[in-house]
Amino acid sequence: QSLQSLHEALAELPWTQREALVLVDLQERDYAQAAAIAGIPVNTLRTRLLRGRRRLHEVLTVHSAGQDAIPATIRRVA
Repeated sequence: QSLQSLHEALAELPWTQREALVLVDLQERDYAQAAAIAGIPVNTLRTRLLRGRRRLHEVLTVHSAGQDAIPATIRRVA
């Protein structure tokens, strides 16, 4: 259930934010690696992560009734 909610919520994000979240939070790449893969400066990656995590938290909160469906990485940022 929560994995499906996460996939649906990720699909609602802009591509740039989704890419940053996947590279850093799901593939566990460091900022430098993720920025190099995305072809952007590290600070741009950090901005996309911040915005993406906030938006993902909003979307998951709407999709779920409780905190259980929100991954710990996203909860700690919001």
